Amino acid sequence: MPKLNNRLVSQKGVALLLVLSSLLIVAILANIVLGFILNQARLTKHRVSRIQAYYAAQMGVVYAREKLRSGAWVSPYGTYYIKRNTCGSDPKCIVEPELPLAINNVTVRVEIASSGPYQGLTLINSAANYTYSNP
Repeated sequence: MPKLNNRLVSQKGVALLLVLSSLLIVAILANIVLGFILNQARLTKHRVSRIQAYYAAQMGVVYAREKLRSGAWVSPYGTYYIKRNTCGSDPKCIVEPELPLAINNVTVRVEIASSGPYQGLTLINSAANYTYSNP
């Protein structure tokens, strides 16, 4: 009988070792998958912020074109700012509360080209300033 008990005890030790090593492998794989998922979430959020900035800049160009077309600007040339919050008393600042949270402001420059192939034409440059924050 003593031999049989020793044999069962040694088999229980092997089973425990097998279960612990299996749990360790599952934990490592879960950590790898979680890291991959978090990395994809960061990349997706950054890409969404960039796309929002692109379309906010496009919105600035469309806004400037419409103001130029309708003659709504007294002095159309210069730099204009489109912000989500307050602008103060700056007449060249437009408040647009519908801007996405990632967009800080949109800067629109309207000028007449003085040289090159576009000489005499009105140029509209628009840039969106956005903030990317980790999720």
